[in-house]
Amino acid sequence: MEQVKIDKLGINGEGVARENGRVLFIEGALPDEIVNYETIKDNKNYSICKMAKLITSSSFRRQPPCKYFDKCGGCQLQHLEYNKQLEFKRQLVGETFAKICRENVEVNFPIFANEFEYRNKAVFSYDSKSGLFGLKQEATHNVVEI
Repeated sequence: MEQVKIDKLGINGEGVARENGRVLFIEGALPDEIVNYETIKDNKNYSICKMAKLITSSSFRRQPPCKYFDKCGGCQLQHLEYNKQLEFKRQLVGETFAKICRENVEVNFPIFANEFEYRNKAVFSYDSKSGLFGLKQEATHNVVEI
């Protein structure tokens, strides 16, 4: 197992670190955390990894409010305090404009909402073989019963 410090969040909410010229995307890791990780998939310039052990926790890490957080693919950042989630989204929009438009754009801080009452759409699935009704597990067709 390798150990690394997380620099920032990636576009899908994964921790991003650099080691020996490679970019590491580590699911579940937050900025400023030190983690042990295992490589799942190596590509030419980056690796997809999973966090094996949290060594030093971010001061913004929290217990995810949803008991299905680690099972379903509905939310990626429930383990990060809400105001930091909004800051991440503001930063991501700014970085995207800078990358695509080659301009630095002032991005306003997102509007606070009730953290769990703003969605206007949810896609539920039914698995007739198992009889499960719920949300699909991230990157699979497996249904997580909610």
